[in-house]
Amino acid sequence: MKKITIITTLASLLLSSFSLFAGSEDSVKYANWQNLDPKEDKTWGISTEKAYSELLAGKESKTIVVAVIDNGVDINHEDLKGHIWVNEDEIPDNGIDDDNNGYIDDVHGWNFLGNSEGENINEAPLEVTRLYKIYSDKFKDMDLDSLKKAGNTEVESYETVLREFETDVMNYTSQKARFEQIVSNYNNYDKIVAEALGKENYTYDDVKKLKFEKETQADSAQKFMKRMKKYNVTPSMFDGALEYFDSRLKYHYNPEFSARTLIGDDIADWNDNSYGNNIVDAAKPDHGTMVASIIAADRNNNIGIKGIADNVIIMPIRAVPDGDEWDKDVALAIKYAIDNGAEIVNMSFGKSFSPQKEFVDEVIKLADEKNVLLVHAAGNDNENVDIAKNFPNQYNAEGKVIINNWLTVGASAKDKKKKEFVASFSNYGKKTVDLFAPGYEILMCAPGNKYESASGTSMASPMVAGAAALVKSYYPNLTAAELKEILLESSATKDIKVLLPGTGGKNKQYVPFSSLSTTGGLLNVYKALQLAEEKSK
Repeated sequence: MKKITIITTLASLLLSSFSLFAGSEDSVKYANWQNLDPKEDKTWGISTEKAYSELLAGKESKTIVVAVIDNGVDINHEDLKGHIWVNEDEIPDNGIDDDNNGYIDDVHGWNFLGNSEGENINEAPLEVTRLYKIYSDKFKDMDLDSLKKAGNTEVESYETVLREFETDVMNYTSQKARFEQIVSNYNNYDKIVAEALGKENYTYDDVKKLKFEKETQADSAQKFMKRMKKYNVTPSMFDGALEYFDSRLKYHYNPEFSARTLIGDDIADWNDNSYGNNIVDAAKPDHGTMVASIIAADRNNNIGIKGIADNVIIMPIRAVPDGDEWDKDVALAIKYAIDNGAEIVNMSFGKSFSPQKEFVDEVIKLADEKNVLLVHAAGNDNENVDIAKNFPNQYNAEGKVIINNWLTVGASAKDKKKKEFVASFSNYGKKTVDLFAPGYEILMCAPGNKYESASGTSMASPMVAGAAALVKSYYPNLTAAELKEILLESSATKDIKVLLPGTGGKNKQYVPFSSLSTTGGLLNVYKALQLAEEKSK
């Protein structure tokens, strides 16, 4: 699963600039900034609060069900109470499929990453690793050049997979080694500075006062620890980052790690679908809880944060492990959402390979037929996804659009500096990304009645899903196609030059914001509701 979390950002930035920690309090200070208005609040949010105060007061709304396909949702979180889907036709814990939908005791949704014994998958290999394993076993000891000359088209696919897999493993191994060196330096230099100061606990100002001979180890220790103290770097942060690298190499890029055996299904058989369990908050449902809270966190309980939609129910569907999701699970999850009444589906996940794309394609066509809007995160690789692969998507193998009711969302920032308006990690694409929405330093719910800040297009996607749910709840007769049209037409254009994601330093490249998506716009709830009112007449 491609996502940016606090720890992955920590790992990458700590290796280079030590600059992550300067803004850690800023995200709390600007809690709910995404709901503010660009003109009135001087922050490029989506004008949610303005919409409630000026357009929705006294109006009635219909409850909308939004499916969140993710790594699970903490259904008992204090800020999500009353906003979790309940299957009224299912009797809890009786071991019977009361509503005959194929899932036993699915009172709050379904977990496609578990088995009937209550065991659940947490970590999983990436799709590139799974394909590497399949191809490596298949072509072991074979002459690839001879196979290519004989017209074997799979060899080219294998070579593509092989290049990406080996490059990624080399990069993560190298980064881990570099990070371990940083940890070693921290431990050594901390001792030198502590001895010089005569105390173990010291501050940035304490380190600044030290005087050492230039180009000595003590001088290096002072410079290093000044940076550490300036950005409040602590040893506990190292533990989390090292754990991240270990996890990537142990699970994500380990061809011998076979997580799927826990389920025991035939991954290639679409009809082998009697698996999973009803534990929608299994393992560590941090990502899904964050996503759900952007859409549906209680707006009236005076605690935590404010979701976008005030009359919405979240249907949790667990299908995304720590690693890459399986196409079969994604397809069945979308079908579950459609069959059980979801009108909007949020998908804050993605990957570069999709070996069973036909499974997903079949189901998203059903979403079109059933008037369901699908919202997907653009991805966090600062790539042009007009060119780079990002699955799932709304195109078939020939590149033809197979579903209209689909939105792909890039991530924007708070716009303190206009040229940094687009989040540096966000994917973009004039043809394939529809619009942008806030996805930088968003404060959200976390499991166990906690709140955490994170960044990613994973956060931008539920902004759009939440806005769609809000508009739909007050104008329930809108079709999915009309809903999509309203969100796109009402997106607030910001015709400025922005830093192209993926460029920086001496290679900075500025482009028109309008060149990064089909609309060239930012989600705007206020304008969307105004347009919905006009169209409803």
